[in-house]
Amino acid sequence: MVWAKQNTLVLVDWSLDTPIFHQISFPDSITTTPLPVNNTLIVTTKDCIYTVKNFAIQNFIGLQGAKCIAGYDDTIIVLGTDFLAALTLDNLDKFNEFTLPEPCGNIEPLIYTNPDKTIEMIFVMANSGNLYRIYQNRLELIFANHSKEKPGQLACSFLGDISPVLFFGIGNKQYALKADGTKLTHFPVIAPKAISPCETPFALKNGSAEILFYPLAETGYLAIDKTGRIVPEMCLSVNKDKKNDYLYYQPEQQILNWYYPDSTGRLFIHSKKNIDTNPILFAGYRNGASGCATFAFRDESISSTEKIAYIYPNPVRKPYYKLNLQNYFGETKLHLYDISGTLVKKMIIPESNNNPRDFELNTLGLSSGVYIMVLENNGSTKRLKFFRGLAMKKFILLIFIAGFAFCLFSQEKPKTDIDQWLNQTEEEQQNAMRDSVVTNDLIKINYNRKNAQLAMAMSMLVPGAGQFYANKTVLTTYIFPVLEIGLIGGLVYFNNQGKDKTKKYEKYANGEIVTYITPDGTKITGFRYDRSRQDEIQAILIGVNQHDIYDNGYFRLDKTNSQHFYEDIGKYPQYVFGWMDWYYRFACDESGVRDSIRWKFDGENDSPNMRWTGNYPLWGNDTETLIPIDSHEMSRMRQTYIKMRNDAKDSYSMAHFFTLGLAFNHLAAGLDAIRVTRNFNRYYISQSVPTLNFYAAMPLGNVTPMLGLKWTF
Repeated sequence: MVWAKQNTLVLVDWSLDTPIFHQISFPDSITTTPLPVNNTLIVTTKDCIYTVKNFAIQNFIGLQGAKCIAGYDDTIIVLGTDFLAALTLDNLDKFNEFTLPEPCGNIEPLIYTNPDKTIEMIFVMANSGNLYRIYQNRLELIFANHSKEKPGQLACSFLGDISPVLFFGIGNKQYALKADGTKLTHFPVIAPKAISPCETPFALKNGSAEILFYPLAETGYLAIDKTGRIVPEMCLSVNKDKKNDYLYYQPEQQILNWYYPDSTGRLFIHSKKNIDTNPILFAGYRNGASGCATFAFRDESISSTEKIAYIYPNPVRKPYYKLNLQNYFGETKLHLYDISGTLVKKMIIPESNNNPRDFELNTLGLSSGVYIMVLENNGSTKRLKFFRGLAMKKFILLIFIAGFAFCLFSQEKPKTDIDQWLNQTEEEQQNAMRDSVVTNDLIKINYNRKNAQLAMAMSMLVPGAGQFYANKTVLTTYIFPVLEIGLIGGLVYFNNQGKDKTKKYEKYANGEIVTYITPDGTKITGFRYDRSRQDEIQAILIGVNQHDIYDNGYFRLDKTNSQHFYEDIGKYPQYVFGWMDWYYRFACDESGVRDSIRWKFDGENDSPNMRWTGNYPLWGNDTETLIPIDSHEMSRMRQTYIKMRNDAKDSYSMAHFFTLGLAFNHLAAGLDAIRVTRNFNRYYISQSVPTLNFYAAMPLGNVTPMLGLKWTF
């Protein structure tokens, strides 16, 4: 038995009849729960990692910022806020380290291995809910949390034909993913309450079914099967402390035990007897041991060998979209072109053991329009087309206007007195006349007929003018002008907003002097984007291979601050060299002094197919991990700039929709003016006087002058 308190570790030896207590003191407070790995205890403090064996400190190493630890075989995984390090168990040598792209440490890391150790994966969930995987010495984002909810702890099991399955909660959504981040069918499941962020999910075998247990805040555990169905009879309701509990199986006694503390510090045990096989698939916190889970790797079987790829949703209206791949083995090259044939994105989709799989892509730098995606995999090529649209919220205005117009033109025409009169039977009309119900003003007479074409023209020029001309008493006479004023106001507002945001991103790029601090503390001032840096590096890339595409025709950045300049430095990866953080990370040493750039190319040297795919950092915790050209890690400044430009474009797009709304308002007002005019003219009766006509007739064959009286009524 082991427990820690402040800077003291207490170990209890139960090998004899009387327990023997051992205490070990450390220079600083213990920062994580001690971790048992292969009969060795791992203890962390603020500045060090210790190994404890045989009731004494065996070894230690200086390492600051440890938030969580895990282990498997002879390896220790240490997770900090911005790093993950791998250490050997025997002598604590650091043999690998990864720089994390965002803060981590609130969620325990998770390790997966298959039984023969041919597959080893480390999963790290950031504090934001984004999930990363370290596989084959590569850090990759496999799941992005697009909500504002915070995630819960991470667990691992198998579910049906799929193994491993990662499961966790975010808000009131319960997720289950494949090892590459592909969501399982029927997931996420919406729970009645939000998850508990402190407690770890667990998984049990119930007969032939696997059940996932998600901790809910102040409720207990929600039981969900592989079909995404909540299993009420398996759900657990318990009044326990918001701390991790523990499952333990006793094979000799065939008893399953569930340990948990309450808020007063008391320990409770629930037991279930007569369980002949171990039902625990994942035991909760650290899987009851070192945070490692071992299952055979498998995926759902696919009978077809045909390569299938499709994009969803299509049209793409959110900042992200999914690419579904089936029978795409190994790496897949992705090229994205706009409708003009310009290459806007190029990347490598890493291989995956899962099939089929989903791969998430973002829409940074993509404006509205049609795009062609070309996928190359094992000698085959597939082309996909999708449309990048705007977010649905931007259609609200048009939907409102269209709905309003529909209501206008589909509304039931009001019955007037004349309608009632004409629809009455002859008997009813006589009775009405006799009862003096019908009076002289029953029929409303319009002596001045209105011109429908004139009314339409007036309203299309000034909405509501035609309605005022025809019949100023109708409601639309005043609705269309009010809409016009509102639409003009929206147009002016969003257009001004777009101009302001444009000035901000232009100032951000090369309109203000900023200070860049190198790792050794050297301060360098300058613009965030500088053409001189771009020209310097692109000249190097041009000279690498005289037969590739990288020439002065490929690099065509405007020398003036034109609209094309500001668009290109965010849209195209070949112009990343001018950004300050790229230059001083990939082209300079830790002191900010120019150094040899470490390029990565695909294709044979000096061949026309040789392509630049990324760079290796010259300094940092991990200088051996390739940063692809489309990665956010190439330049965080560039990503911020892209977001600022997209915000400006969104404002201009909204102004564009208000412009469309104005056009629609003018058109709808013109059509409505025809409706109003026709309704008015239905009750037109011309005012005429008797006229005399002279003409000749031939009664009885004789020409006879005649006088006729004509009176229209």
